[in-house]
Amino acid sequence: MQPTEFPYNFSLREHLRRAAGQAVPRLSWVSPEAAGMAAWRVELRTALAAAVGVTSRSAPPEVRLLDQEQAGGITRSRLALQVTPDLSVPAYALSPVGRETPPVLLCLARDPAGKAALVGELADPHAPGRPTGLAARLCAAGFFVLVPDLPGGGERAEDPPALDATLRARGDSLAAWEVREALTYLAYLRARPETPPGQVGIVATGEALLLGLLAAHLDAGVKAVAVAGDLRSWAARLVASNALTGPGGGAPEQFLPGLAALADLPDLAGLVAPRPLLLAGTGAEPEARTVRLTEQIFDLSGHAPRLEVHTQTGGEAEFAALAADFLAVWLTAAISDLPSSDPPEDGFPPLAPRL
Repeated sequence: MQPTEFPYNFSLREHLRRAAGQAVPRLSWVSPEAAGMAAWRVELRTALAAAVGVTSRSAPPEVRLLDQEQAGGITRSRLALQVTPDLSVPAYALSPVGRETPPVLLCLARDPAGKAALVGELADPHAPGRPTGLAARLCAAGFFVLVPDLPGGGERAEDPPALDATLRARGDSLAAWEVREALTYLAYLRARPETPPGQVGIVATGEALLLGLLAAHLDAGVKAVAVAGDLRSWAARLVASNALTGPGGGAPEQFLPGLAALADLPDLAGLVAPRPLLLAGTGAEPEARTVRLTEQIFDLSGHAPRLEVHTQTGGEAEFAALAADFLAVWLTAAISDLPSSDPPEDGFPPLAPRL
């Protein structure tokens, strides 16, 4: 056999980069018309439920109060939420002093400091009465805010991302586990006697953006959603980051296994409709596609006014103000066409974690 010259590719990484850029997810919304949108919503939401392992609605977890303090017009309670018989999750609950039945938010973000980073100082020493963390700012704006520690952060720092390999060996994943935990937190928030009926929302930032969207899709009781973070499509992100292995690529465990083959970020953002959605990004050029397609889906579904997009936000303080204004309007608004929290007639699968 004579040797031949040919530009062979021996790199799996490069193969994955090209494959990520060329693949069209199976349930991406590609039609320019509204026909078929209802069936698409049901199919995608059902597929997401199967990927996460949601099988039935959960009962609210047992909750214990560990300690409590008050400052700057905010009561901060440290709680333990029992998500399985032998696993409890630490969380802060922030309540505005003087408001007996405020709207309720689940606040999600990934940070090594966990919930402490989101709460910060209840009163800024340089601006008395003004809180410093995202969750505390939302509480000061009049919301009850639940801030759990995600695995790997705060009091759960001993649960590293490497646990994803253990969960995958069991046919599960860390991303799916976190979504099921989030559904448990939402069950607790809805069950609180102080929670106004139909006034539960989700705020998720950074690498928790996907977690917030998935939890919202699998709990029809969530009335409005506000997210901020990287709005690039999965494909753009995978290609730019050498299939999540290069610098700035993020950790693979933050993606639900099989999600990139199922749908892309615009699909998950658009699936929030008819519920209101605040979408805040970094202003990066690749994010324009996500914004455009999300706007198209909201428009085709007849709910364009319920989508608010900000591609340039000036950090946590500005996003907190935007989210507070947006959620204050939509969580308390009378909206008659939102999905019922009672499955399955509205297209939502049974809603509860399999923990």
